[in-house]
Amino acid sequence: GKLSSSMSIMGICCFACLMFLAEQLLNSPDLLQNLLETALWMGWLYPPVVLFAYTMMRAAAVSEKASRVAPLVNSWKFEKQGSGQKAM
Repeated sequence: GKLSSSMSIMGICCFACLMFLAEQLLNSPDLLQNLLETALWMGWLYPPVVLFAYTMMRAAAVSEKASRVAPLVNSWKFEKQGSGQKAM
């Protein structure tokens, strides 16, 4: 599928934030020992990651519904109207 540029940028930013957290944890493993610092990191990372996941799930749901439209339209039967009949 094709991602819009805004969704791609949002995904890249979320990935970069997670990589930054991983780098910080590798450099100072005791970072998660302090409850306040942990809360600040999670409060900073949680919203964009959840927003990205929610957006991707909603986009997948819309794509799944849109994929059913073509077979539905193809299943419709249209009758040819004669020249003397009115269109309804």
